[in-house]
Amino acid sequence: MRVGKHIWVALMAGRIVMAAVSAIALVGCGMGSETPAPGVAGEIVAMEFEGAVGEATINGARRTVEVVLGEAVDLREVKIAAIEVTEGGVCGLAAGDVLDLTQPLTVTVKTTSAYEWTVSAVQDVEYRFGVEGQIGETLFEMHTRSVFAFVPGGTDLTAVTILDLKLAPEGVQAIYNPSLESLMSEPQPFITTEQGGEAVCEIEVSYRDVTEKWYLHVTQSNVMVERVNPFARKAYLSAFGSEDQVHGFEYRSAAGFDPAAAEEDQGWIRIAGEQITEGENGAFSATLTDLSPDTEYFVRAFSGEDRCEYREFMTVEERELPGASFEEWSWGVDDKKSEDGSLKNVEAWAPWAEGAQWEVNRWWDTGNRGVAFVDRDGGGNSLRDENGYRGNGAVLETRWAVVKVAGGNIYFGEFGEMYGMNATCRLGHNWTTKPTGLKGFYKYFPQPVNRVSEEHRKLHPYRFSTEKWMNSPDSLHVCVALWASPDGRDIPFQVNTVTDNGGAEFVDFSRDADGVIAYGAFVSPDEQAAWSEFNIEMDYLDQSEMSRTTVNYLKRNNYFSTGVLPPNTQLYLLITASKNCNYFIAGTGGGGTAGSTMHVDELEMIYE
Repeated sequence: MRVGKHIWVALMAGRIVMAAVSAIALVGCGMGSETPAPGVAGEIVAMEFEGAVGEATINGARRTVEVVLGEAVDLREVKIAAIEVTEGGVCGLAAGDVLDLTQPLTVTVKTTSAYEWTVSAVQDVEYRFGVEGQIGETLFEMHTRSVFAFVPGGTDLTAVTILDLKLAPEGVQAIYNPSLESLMSEPQPFITTEQGGEAVCEIEVSYRDVTEKWYLHVTQSNVMVERVNPFARKAYLSAFGSEDQVHGFEYRSAAGFDPAAAEEDQGWIRIAGEQITEGENGAFSATLTDLSPDTEYFVRAFSGEDRCEYREFMTVEERELPGASFEEWSWGVDDKKSEDGSLKNVEAWAPWAEGAQWEVNRWWDTGNRGVAFVDRDGGGNSLRDENGYRGNGAVLETRWAVVKVAGGNIYFGEFGEMYGMNATCRLGHNWTTKPTGLKGFYKYFPQPVNRVSEEHRKLHPYRFSTEKWMNSPDSLHVCVALWASPDGRDIPFQVNTVTDNGGAEFVDFSRDADGVIAYGAFVSPDEQAAWSEFNIEMDYLDQSEMSRTTVNYLKRNNYFSTGVLPPNTQLYLLITASKNCNYFIAGTGGGGTAGSTMHVDELEMIYE
């Protein structure tokens, strides 16, 4: 079957993402003659596609299936290699079916109820353009299909030779008009217009039944600022110029700038000499320091006597971390429900003031409502510490809650719903600034691991045996990260400990997780009886450390050239007394002994 008709193409610097972004198409899955499974959620347990790059990502909590497809795959004709749903469940899809995944596809899995799933595909296509004598990187303008290559001033633009050109997916037959062969061997046809030191060629690329018009630009430029990556009080700059010339930057505040005034009166600050790091082929870089937060600046590069036009950039705001002193706590009935409504009257402690609202003045949450659901005494295990480092703080105690490990935790986000003895939570809040670190104060009293969940242990990245986990040191964990969903969703990350039908999902608290822009962590198994300060440095990843999907998404949002975070960026911050408590592996104490306990207070974001 095929559903949908349109392909949306988003161009980025050198690559492209073909994504499912238009209105959701519906697939009706017939019941057939099978009997639906009673009382069981309809899940897609496994799904494989021909031409996929790696395994499809199945999210049981959001009921989504996401697959990355190779360049040669036609998104209109994606074949299912295998599909498995909940035992007894019914869905109209089967191995061998052909789907149109140019837009998200809604699939219904039926048991006694109907459960809607969304199947979507992302396709990364690498595009290339290079000319003889080029300096700097090729730039791609996403919304106009315009491609820019730069050559030194004085280059004969009537005799440009293209060395590399790829404007179609790998492995498909593409027709270039004028032909690629002609452009490679006879450069003159490339020139259609020449004005102000720039040559432009309009070219049509046809493949399958798609025809796209592209504009290839070759521009004379002896020097250009390629990237600006601003923080609150510093900015990283990179540029290219002519080789064997003196390179550097000049910058100034935008305030009071008069374009009509003489250059010498503009107050430009020169960065040159040993402050410049030289690269290959005329590339150079520098770091500006002593800048002011939330301030507009101009910067320009020079190479010998040549200077480029100035470029504007804005340093980031030093945004405080809301609720980070943990002064406000309240007691009340949960305003959410579990799947069966059993959370309706659960009372627990919460780390916000009475009447607080999500994303307004309610920023932090705990697992207290889940703990209170199974163990009604005390209103949870992550509570107000009246003897904090300064005023109130938080005390996080890992304990055994009747039948489950309850990790002491507090996190930047929101508790979700209960599913039997399991739960979901949403980690993260929208974030726009770029901190360089996090500090705070803590005390810690660890206990050896004495509880291991067999069903969750097998899902841990380190699949140690129960025997190896038992009596190993428990550890506190403070994790902070900036994360942007590569598929552009503007939602927090959902954690789900429900293991039925493969629906469990855990955060990969590491710098290698897909979508991570910056990461930092503090992990310690050591007892700390007195208040002590911890400091975490956030590591901002470069392109070589990210997945291709993440890089392409960030390129599409111009992150690497401007340093501005994508609009859906989330700040994740998790603090727990037991690092592996979301896998129900922890030290809960026993015989009257408290489990691993962490006190935390006075968190503060660091900006440089």
